[in-house]
This record gives sequence, structure tokens and C-alpha cells, in this order.
Amino acid sequence: MAKLIAVNEEVYAKLKRLKGTSSFSTLLDGLIEKKSGDIKKYFGVWRDKDNLDKLEAEITTNRKIAGLKRKKYLAGV
Repeated sequence: MAKLIAVNEEVYAKLKRLKGTSSFSTLLDGLIEKKSGDIKKYFGVWRDKDNLDKLEAEITTNRKIAGLKRKKYLAGV
């Protein structure tokens, strides 16, 4: 069963170029599969502990900032 979706003209043009002779359904299915691929292929990519420590610190900082912004937003609601 087919379902209709709406996209703006720019997105439609990009999808049309990507799909070539295949269907939009085939294109979208392929993009979804590619996006949700196997995470195991990334295991061991970052072996340098210094870079991992910096990345972890940056993520922690960004989460704290996001949490504070969310609290301020919710307090204003």
C-alpha cells in the first residue's frame, strides 16, 4: 500500500537526482538502510586515548550546556 509524503521543491529535486531510474521507494529504502548500518564497523576506530578523553570531555560539557538551556526553557513555559 502506497502512502503520500510531502517534501519541499529543493528536497524533491535532490531526491530525483539521486534516484536515477529507480523508484523513490527504492531510493528511500536504500538511504534508510545505509543510515542504520552496523555500528560494529566503527569499533576500534579511535584507538588514541588522548583523543577519546578530549571527545568525552566535550560531549559532557555540551550535555551540561544543553541541560541548563532546557531547564531555563522549561522554567519560562
